[in-house]
Amino acid sequence: MKLQYNLVPFLLMLIVLLPTSIQRRALALDDCSIEITRTSPSRLPQATKPGEIIVKFWFDLTTSDPQNTQLSVEASGSNIDVLSKTISMSTRSGSVRIYVHTKAGERASLIIKVTCRVNGVTDTDSKDMGNSYIVYIPPSWSPSITPREISKRDEIALKVDRLNDVDDGVGELFVTAKLGSSTYRLRRVSRGLYRSEVGVNFVDSPSGTREITFTVTKSYSGVTAVSRKDSTVRVLGEPPSVNFTPPTQVYRGDVLRVVVSENDGDSLTGALTAFGREYTLERGENLIEVPRDIEAGQHQMEATVEDVDGSSSGSWTLEILNVPPQVEISLDRDMAIPGDTVNVQVSVEDDSPGTNVRLIVTGEGLRNEFEMGENGGSLEFRIPEGFSGELTFTANAVDRDGESSTSTESITVGVPPSISGEIPSTVHRGEEYTVDVQGDDVGGYLDFMGERISINGAGVYRLVIPRDVRAGDYVVSAYVTSPFGGVSERWNVLLENRPPTVDIDVNPSEASPGETVVVSASYSDDAPGLRTTLYIDGRAIQLPGSSSAEDVEFTVPEGKDSIEISIEAVDMDGAVARDSAVLVVSNVGQDGGSGSDEDGNGTGDGSSDSMNTTTGSSDTGGSGHDGEGVNDIQEVDDVRDQSGDFISNVESRTEKSQESTEELPEASQLHSNVGNSGSENGTSNITGHKGTFSVTVVPSNPEVGDDVSVTATPHGVRGSVWIVDPSGTTVKEVPVRNRTTFHFTVRKEGIWHVRWAYLAGGETLFGHMELNVTAPREGNILHRTNMYRELPSSENVSRLTDHVRNNRGEINPFRPSCRVLRRDRSRSWDIEIVIAIMAVSLAGMLVIRRRIS
Repeated sequence: MKLQYNLVPFLLMLIVLLPTSIQRRALALDDCSIEITRTSPSRLPQATKPGEIIVKFWFDLTTSDPQNTQLSVEASGSNIDVLSKTISMSTRSGSVRIYVHTKAGERASLIIKVTCRVNGVTDTDSKDMGNSYIVYIPPSWSPSITPREISKRDEIALKVDRLNDVDDGVGELFVTAKLGSSTYRLRRVSRGLYRSEVGVNFVDSPSGTREITFTVTKSYSGVTAVSRKDSTVRVLGEPPSVNFTPPTQVYRGDVLRVVVSENDGDSLTGALTAFGREYTLERGENLIEVPRDIEAGQHQMEATVEDVDGSSSGSWTLEILNVPPQVEISLDRDMAIPGDTVNVQVSVEDDSPGTNVRLIVTGEGLRNEFEMGENGGSLEFRIPEGFSGELTFTANAVDRDGESSTSTESITVGVPPSISGEIPSTVHRGEEYTVDVQGDDVGGYLDFMGERISINGAGVYRLVIPRDVRAGDYVVSAYVTSPFGGVSERWNVLLENRPPTVDIDVNPSEASPGETVVVSASYSDDAPGLRTTLYIDGRAIQLPGSSSAEDVEFTVPEGKDSIEISIEAVDMDGAVARDSAVLVVSNVGQDGGSGSDEDGNGTGDGSSDSMNTTTGSSDTGGSGHDGEGVNDIQEVDDVRDQSGDFISNVESRTEKSQESTEELPEASQLHSNVGNSGSENGTSNITGHKGTFSVTVVPSNPEVGDDVSVTATPHGVRGSVWIVDPSGTTVKEVPVRNRTTFHFTVRKEGIWHVRWAYLAGGETLFGHMELNVTAPREGNILHRTNMYRELPSSENVSRLTDHVRNNRGEINPFRPSCRVLRRDRSRSWDIEIVIAIMAVSLAGMLVIRRRIS
């Protein structure tokens, strides 16, 4: 019994799993079972047009009583009408015929249901065929055109409206319009509204009515619906026109304007017949030039134009008038000389060809005629030799109608300028030369060394060689011009120097100590700036002027058996003239003690070495010079400022020697080494071929108020040193025969100049050094007046340098420190604290990891 109860659930499960027909057989004796196995098509298509659709189906049937089994089929759905339906037991098949409604944008659906019935028992099965989108365009859509009348090139608006049911976003919807051979696609503006503005071109097509076909196309899933509607537009157009307004006066060469109007843009053909010629006419303004070779009088013009819309024409009468010729003559000059060639240019303009042109040249006793071309031309006319006065050129033109025009020009023929005279290749100062200038209305100049003599008119002009220029190569130039031409001459001359002359005479020629001796010196030169020096026993006396006779008195000193007396003159070109004499000293003392001069320097013979000199001149008056001891080293503290021709001449020559070595040939023999770049002293050395001359300046870059020391050391030569301030004024000059030191105070800011010159081998050599004097620096402890007198030894200078270094301060050893920067209330951690925190954190992490592991 227990086993039976356990089989019941199992049997029930088997019944559930069996097919429906077997279940029913297991449950009852009288029943039927029906099942749709397939359909054709298997389901409705995704899209369909309105119309009939036939669906076939097949089914399986199981019945307990085939004779009494009844079959039926039903069809239902949306947007469809069932037209017919069939079912057959023998073939186990059937069909349903439906009609899809014309409802755009909606869907059609279909459900097929089959039933079997036997002895009151029924069984049914159904098949849902799905749904199908209805592709359909309702005829309610509306096309429109704006405007309805257009030109051949125009824009129109094409619009299609009331497509709301179709324009639902399913599939694709196209709206187009075809006008002529062009098809335009309309753009979607909003749901159901499509619009486009298009340009049309009916150029070269006749005007009239044009048809526009609008097409609406709806496509979805391979199904397409098309709907078309037609509309019309009128294209406007008209034939071209030709317009011409004859001028009141028409001349040959005038341009006539014939206007052809064609507003439609159509291609046209046009022709104009006038003056025996045919011209092509085009749209717009046509320029027709009146020919120059036609006869004056009346002429007929006729024109015709045509396009696709028609044609038009016009006819006019013109009166052509004659114009006299225009002639113009021009000459390439208005002044000329006999033998010149004059270029004559004749230009003629006339409204017709065939003009007769002649050129006539007339003057006193002269007449020539020349034939020219109908448009004139050019002619070269040579003025006969011996002709002078006015020359007239006349051009005359006569046209075919006998009317003429004349043009006249004149020129003046005169004598050209000339220059005669000769200047020799070698000249001397003060010499005089003449230049003869001839010609009509002449003017110009003579030029020598920048001095210009004006020439105004014909005549003889005098040139005097200046006395204040150096010897050398120069150019004398002459330039003369006039309306009849210009001429120039150039003479290369050598200005030769004549050396100076000197002479001395000693009276008496023998004298005793204490006796007064007169030295008579005479000297002269052909140029200013002569530097004349009288030497009496090694003592130099500068003599004034370039030409003079001077008497110098001196007292014969003790302890000498002879005294050498000489004179030397150096001119501006460096030429040297010398003369010398020896004064014999009698009764010279043999015994004498040693003595010293006021500077403490010994004379070497135990006697006082003194000399009193006096210079005098009958022309300029005398000036006294006090004698000083002559030693190996001269300390000059108070040197009287010097001036005169020699200084100005030496400065001038020094400047020129710096500008050009051509004017100072001996500059190539100089050697200069100037240390003047901010050191404590500046030095310069000049070496000639017979001696040296060195100059030392301390300091080389002084400040205003400083005392500057200058030391000059000659070796076998004699010279002078002078100081020039920034304004160009010579503030001090010192003659140098032995080693000499002197001082001066710089009282102006700017560039000071230390300049020197010395004689070596009959030549004068020059040197130059610049001092950049600056304003005193505030607080400079080294700035001290007469500093170099107070500190003559290097020991004192060393102590002063140490004192300066102590005042510069000390540099403390490096001391590391750590700063904590704070801004408002925020803090920035010290770097040590940050490092400590990072170290503690790292150690903690290591301990934790070790414990975990």
